[in-house]
Formats: sequence, structure tokens, C-alpha cells
Amino acid sequence: MKQVILPIALLLGSTGFACAQSVSTATPASGWQAGDIAVRLAVADVTPLNGGSTIDGIGGKVGIDSYQQPEVDLSYFFTDALSVQLIATATRHEITANNTSLTALLGNKIDLASTYVLPPAITLQYHFLPHAVVSPYVGAGIDFIWPFDTQPNEFKLGNAQVIQKVGLSNMVGPVFNVGADYNISGPWFLNVDYKQIINHVDARIHTVLGLVKARDNLDPAVFSVGITYKF
Repeated sequence: MKQVILPIALLLGSTGFACAQSVSTATPASGWQAGDIAVRLAVADVTPLNGGSTIDGIGGKVGIDSYQQPEVDLSYFFTDALSVQLIATATRHEITANNTSLTALLGNKIDLASTYVLPPAITLQYHFLPHAVVSPYVGAGIDFIWPFDTQPNEFKLGNAQVIQKVGLSNMVGPVFNVGADYNISGPWFLNVDYKQIINHVDARIHTVLGLVKARDNLDPAVFSVGITYKF
């Protein structure tokens, strides 16, 4: 839980003083207005927190690594303060089984597969100071995660390939959001954003010894920095 709270606290703390200064100097025409459409290009770090997992039969824990990737999102402002945002990106992750009962045979870390993930998220956001130079916001919504192009790791015992196929479930879960916009000039903004997604993934791992089922509390944290242009 500390992993979630810390970046949120830092983000709000860093913008609070700037917001107080900017409220008195911002003009009504600056910042966000009802009807604005905003397009953002960002660099996002997606880090699964892997809060808990189970692997049937062999024990141990599932590990899914972090990944950095460009992100594009689109926002529409219903009012000056209320907007909806859709994000789109695709990330690639390595999946491992760690500290299983097969450690003596296969080592502490078994490379299971790699997969791409498409995680579109829709969030409703409230902007506390929409006309200020620095405008913090909070949001909540829903996230859909679709793994695709999942490839099993090609390692063998003798002539037999150990991992033959890996299937991953689609996932749906809530997403919570906090961030801030800095109005650089006119329609240009600098954005810092943190999203916490809550969901899990089920895996069906077909091995040379039979089917192994696993579940991981994925709970990815998405931190991004980007440039926004409003129309």
C-alpha cells in the first residue's frame, strides 16, 4: 500500500504551493474550458505491483516485470472542471515463476513467457483549479487489459520443451488517478500523471509435465510524464 500512497503524496505535495501562487495570476481564459479537447503524448512506466500470487502444484510466486512505453490519450471537458480521458498504449512484459518447488531442477527463477498487453482505461477526472497555471486533478474509472501475442519461453530438458503454451485471461478492474497540468503557454501543457489499476490475471501454463494454473494480483501502477495540446 505504501507503494501506492507515496507517489500520490509526492505529486500533490509538489503542486500544492505552485497552485496557491498561480490562482491569483491566472486569467479566466487560461487553463481548461468546457468543450476543450486535449491530446497528450507521454512516456509511461507500467510497473505491476504483484501484490500476491499462487501457482498450483509447484508453489512459488508469479513475477511480471515493468516496462516503459509511449502513451497517447484523449480528453474531453464537459465543464471547466470535469473531463473524461481515454488512454491507449501497448506494453511488453516478461513472466516468471519464482522460488517454486522446482528450484533444485530449474533454478530460483523460471522464465515462463513474454506477452504484450493492451490496457485501455477510461477515467472521469475532476480538476480543482481549471483556470490556474498549475491545475491538479483526481479521477476514477475502469480499465480493460487484453494480453496478446503471448510467447512461451523456449527452454528444454533433454529434447523436451518445458513450457509448451501459456494462456492469459482478459482483465477488468477499477483505476484511480491523480495528476497535475502546468499551462506552459496558450494551448500547451506539461502533464504529470499517476494511475493505480486494481486487477488480477489468471494463467494456464501447459508444460511437458501437464497443466499448471496460476493467478497473480497484477495491480499495475502507471506513472507518466507528457506534453498536452488542447483544441
